[in-house]
Amino acid sequence: MNNKEYFYKQQKIWRKEQLRPSAKDLLIMFPRAKEIVKERLKEEIKINKTQLCKIKKVLNKMRYRKDFWFVEEFVKAFFLPDLLKNEKMIAKHRMFLNSLQGDGNQIDFQVKLEKARGYPILQLAEKELVLQKIGNKYRSLCPFHKEKTASFYLYPESNSYYCFGCQTGSSDPISLAMQLHNLDFRSAVSLLSQ
Repeated sequence: MNNKEYFYKQQKIWRKEQLRPSAKDLLIMFPRAKEIVKERLKEEIKINKTQLCKIKKVLNKMRYRKDFWFVEEFVKAFFLPDLLKNEKMIAKHRMFLNSLQGDGNQIDFQVKLEKARGYPILQLAEKELVLQKIGNKYRSLCPFHKEKTASFYLYPESNSYYCFGCQTGSSDPISLAMQLHNLDFRSAVSLLSQ
């Protein structure tokens, strides 16, 4: 291996090891980046539409010719590469903008999650169960299994529940909402955070 090949190989290794800034980092470094990417995305979409219109016009004009295969090959050779390049740019811009929005969605979900965890479990259970107050707790027939005597207890002070019959319990109202309404985690959080 000569010096030129060695340095080229070392440069490739160095480039792979370099940290690439995330979309959030780029936005901190270049605050106007979001607006520029949005403008560029609009331009790319406009270009994409015009390219598609050109392709449709060519194909419609030549549709009834005997040598239509030639027209298809012509379109593939001269129009398709630009169209694909343009669509890659659109995808890149959309990915950048989506990665910026993803942080906001995660923060929103964290806020909803905290609100759902604080939802009063008694208020949730009153809608579905017949509750009997015993001291500072409430008891009911368990909604998760068939029973004749009440073994399902709600503890409003700790916002938790427990069934002594089927040993089902949790310390937050989210799991109760999931089981009572047959919801997934996200749907239960949305229900309780309204």
